[in-house]
Amino acid sequence: IDAIFDLNKTTFTLQDACDVKTKVESLYEAANISCKEVGTWKGVEAGTCLESSCTPDGDDTLSDGDGNYVSGCVAETLADSTFTFLSDKLYCPVNDVREHADTNKDVAAVAARLKEDPVNYEAAKTIYTEGLQSSKGGGVFR
Repeated sequence: IDAIFDLNKTTFTLQDACDVKTKVESLYEAANISCKEVGTWKGVEAGTCLESSCTPDGDDTLSDGDGNYVSGCVAETLADSTFTFLSDKLYCPVNDVREHADTNKDVAAVAARLKEDPVNYEAAKTIYTEGLQSSKGGGVFR
């Protein structure tokens, strides 16, 4: 692994990816999981080592789990689902991250006040101490 991820390397080849895959797959038995449970990589070049699942397939060892779990992203709007995809339409958090996103909006607002001419220190401080979009939680602003 050290050779594959050598910091002096300037490229990462298909063979490197195959070597990493093989090394990770060798850890499955110790983790009590099977190749069948992990499955195969999606969107890889046909005919490469990345296309095939490892062997032996083995039996499913993972628990069927509990039926009381978060449904994930099943809808586009918050009104339809507990959680929604973020604005990139690619990532779906499994918990509500809106408060964190609102904090980012406050940081942007503070930066905007500090770029005003003249610099609006008072408005920037108010946003920082009381919040503009973000809260301490439960809708209670700082």
